[in-house]
Amino acid sequence: MVTLELIKQLRDATGVSITECKKALEETGGNIDAAIDELRKKGIAKAGKRSENATHEGRIIIRPVGNVAYVASLTCETDFVARTDNFTGFINELLDALVKAGSVEAAKEAGTDEEKARQVAMHTVATNPNALRVSDFPVETIAHEKEVQLDMMKQDPKNAGKPEDILAHIIEGKMKKFVEEGTLMTQPFVVNPEVTIEQYLGGDVVTSYKRYSI
Repeated sequence: MVTLELIKQLRDATGVSITECKKALEETGGNIDAAIDELRKKGIAKAGKRSENATHEGRIIIRPVGNVAYVASLTCETDFVARTDNFTGFINELLDALVKAGSVEAAKEAGTDEEKARQVAMHTVATNPNALRVSDFPVETIAHEKEVQLDMMKQDPKNAGKPEDILAHIIEGKMKKFVEEGTLMTQPFVVNPEVTIEQYLGGDVVTSYKRYSI
């Protein structure tokens, strides 16, 4: 059953009209993720990663410890909530738990440049990459995106009559860009998009990262 709440969530995630959101949800049996794919295939929505209420406010706390940066990022729906003592206390408790567990948002090996670790940690929180390196990128994620992109291309009048080999070349280029933009080491650094994270780090190396979302 398609409810007003589902329509609102889909609209918040895509920015598409209520009518189109309702139609997409009806076509997908109320599945928001599938509805996002349908809207993308029709060319009226961009990729969306979330299906929950919009949470544009919040706080980020960073705690460098040696050559490791621990980051706690907590979001909420209003800045009023973000300023409360309960919210501040909870995010500090969350960071304490991360440090105690030894799990980090971004870590590097070689040297003791805390600022680089801190910057990469903040970048990881902001961009939510799918993988550390291109070779680690989930195969199923690539396959899903390729399917969506192919459907979008087939429905685009500009591609009518184009040979299959040309379409295959186009889709491979799109997939290469998709993977690079979703991989931490090849992402443009948010502070300076002219360089990738790998270029920003220079001789330093990210060995692993964990990004928690609650």
